Amino acid sequence: MDSGTEQGDGTQILPAFATGTIITHYRVIERIGSGGMGEVYLAEDTTLARRVALKFLLPAYATDDHLKARFTREARATAALNHPNVVTIHEVSEYQGRPFLAMEYVGDRSLRDLIRDGECTLEMTIDFASRIADALRAAHNTSIVHRDVKPANVLLTPSGQPKLVDFGLAAIRGTEALTRIGTTLGTVGYMSPEQARGGEVDHRTDIWALGVVLYEMLTGRLPFTAEHDQAVIYAILNERPPPASDLRPDVPASLHHLVDRMLQKEPSRRPPDTEAVMAELEVVRQQVTPRSSQLTTAEKPPSIAVLPFVDMSPQKDQEHFCDGMTEELINGLTRLRGFRVASRTSAFQFKGKDCDIGEIGARLRVDTVLEGSVRKAGNRLRITAQLVNIADGYHLWSQKYDREMEDIFAIQDEIALTIVERLQVKLLEGEESGLTGRATEDLEAYSLYLKGRFFWNRRTPESLERALDCFQQAIERDPQYAHPYAGLADCHIILMAFGPRAGRQVLSRARVAAEKALELDETLSEAHTSLAFVREWDWDWAGAEAEYRRAIELNPGYPTAHQWYGWYLSVIRRHEEGIAEGRQALELDPISPIVGTALGGMYTLARRFDEAIALLRKVLEMEPGFPAALHALARTYLEMERYPEAMAQLHKSLALFPEDALLKAYTGCVYAGLGETEQAREILDELKSDWGTKHFNGAGMARLCMALGKGDEALEWFARAIEEKDYGVMDERLSAAFDGLRSDPRFRDLLRLMHLDR
Repeated sequence: MDSGTEQGDGTQILPAFATGTIITHYRVIERIGSGGMGEVYLAEDTTLARRVALKFLLPAYATDDHLKARFTREARATAALNHPNVVTIHEVSEYQGRPFLAMEYVGDRSLRDLIRDGECTLEMTIDFASRIADALRAAHNTSIVHRDVKPANVLLTPSGQPKLVDFGLAAIRGTEALTRIGTTLGTVGYMSPEQARGGEVDHRTDIWALGVVLYEMLTGRLPFTAEHDQAVIYAILNERPPPASDLRPDVPASLHHLVDRMLQKEPSRRPPDTEAVMAELEVVRQQVTPRSSQLTTAEKPPSIAVLPFVDMSPQKDQEHFCDGMTEELINGLTRLRGFRVASRTSAFQFKGKDCDIGEIGARLRVDTVLEGSVRKAGNRLRITAQLVNIADGYHLWSQKYDREMEDIFAIQDEIALTIVERLQVKLLEGEESGLTGRATEDLEAYSLYLKGRFFWNRRTPESLERALDCFQQAIERDPQYAHPYAGLADCHIILMAFGPRAGRQVLSRARVAAEKALELDETLSEAHTSLAFVREWDWDWAGAEAEYRRAIELNPGYPTAHQWYGWYLSVIRRHEEGIAEGRQALELDPISPIVGTALGGMYTLARRFDEAIALLRKVLEMEPGFPAALHALARTYLEMERYPEAMAQLHKSLALFPEDALLKAYTGCVYAGLGETEQAREILDELKSDWGTKHFNGAGMARLCMALGKGDEALEWFARAIEEKDYGVMDERLSAAFDGLRSDPRFRDLLRLMHLDR
């Protein structure tokens, strides 16, 4: 190998590596390409006897320490991606002062070759676009923007699987770009308008580029072409391409509209993220896939939403009964395997709203809807129920019941069994008894339980107290009735978020109630979920996990079990598993604001802040002013040190809960972050004076002390938070605010009190 040459400015240009060169444990076979800021070699891994591709920073940049550091940092970030449609990176290292990465060698055939040879069928185009979008989703979820999506950067495995490569121009959110703003990056024909102007880019630039790739796969040509690069850039900034459907008649209108949206000049008018692109592509796939390859209606798992029954009583005093009967039907149907039932929270989003049946089906992702009404006069009931097919709006079944109140259990059983029959759901052994079993024969106890759940679902301190009273009365009527004991446990758990020193006071009561419920009915999933939560606060992590798993085994369709289990997993730093459970909860309960908020919080704990913000904003679009989402969004912004945005959310939250100590502590942290330490100290002094008389939160106090540089005092408050079992102490410990204490033996000793090692 020669010693290299110099450019006119004196910069040393390093030579290419010759065949046979040994680079650590790789033997160079040949140089197979270069471009952008890197060059690639085919090599043999002499340790594992496999072929790999080695990518080096180009020689012209290898003497720039800044670029070398950026190359290494971005290579490591890309290496963290684990996706079947992203080329796997085996190693990030350095040789003779030049950083390089070793990645799987896929081959030299790319999507560009398929397009050139005219081999892109409509089905292949949709499939490849979906896979590339999913690969980009994985990158965007780790705050990586590719910035050079093009057919040449989509390699094909021997089996034809697409693999996205070349993140050499990637930008990592929160870090300085490899090439600074003001410089155009990427390949001209695939540049977004903002990229062509040399402006700041985000994930929507990749959505544009994917739109260009889609257009090219469909038509065999780029949407913006000209003889010179500057003319191409002019077209990108000012012109609209001819519709793909004009150039290829078999392109469905839905696919044309998607490509058109992806190629909007203004980023805000493009699909918001790659998940939205994937969802639309899936709709197109269903339209173009040959019918013979699609599932028949009979083969699809049936799905249903049970909408809240309407109170038609003259006095309008049976709302709790209507809601309760709806919830009982949902709970019974949810226990059936292979039958998807929209959760209570999602179904109740449509309560009192005049929505089109098709909209309900689309938003809840179900094929059928059960709706009905209740009219009560004295001891007489008139219940109507109808099962409606979403596709055409026709009634599959309807029935009217004029019965005595004593017949309510039989009516519910008949409705549930009729649904099973009409939707051709095959009952497994033992499932019919779970569907129609009666937990009590006492109608008054049953009514009190339904009323208790009605108040519990409102989730305010006042409604929870009323729920406790209803559950207690139900138990007095029938001490062998397990459900109200589970209701008591759930009330005490939610009350942890309210009142002074709530944690230590209410957990013992929740434990007693949950254990009693299980003594009476070991198959009650809700009670296992409640007991799992209590076990967490005993610092019995193994016991808690066993209870969560049992709850999900008994009722896989219970969203709260998945939601709380996901939070548990996130708290003990099993973030990917936790997020998977959170996603499962959201799949079961797709428009639930609390489930969406919880998943957003899991992203925050994993420090996947962009995903957290995106999801929490969606929750607030769906449910403006939802307190938990406002709180979670404020916390996320605080973690990111985006103080003005955090303060905006805190103002909204404090308007709803002006005495919430954790919100006050967060506000103090924001003031401290903005350099307004006097206001931060005033809040700390106020919280100290309130200790023991108002809602107390030692973890929030500890966080505020850390923001003010009071590490020793923070340790004292954190110890009190553990002793009092303050709501949030387990997850607050994961905040970056406490990173400065992690090497302190005193902090590690406190974590060991919770049987945690970090």
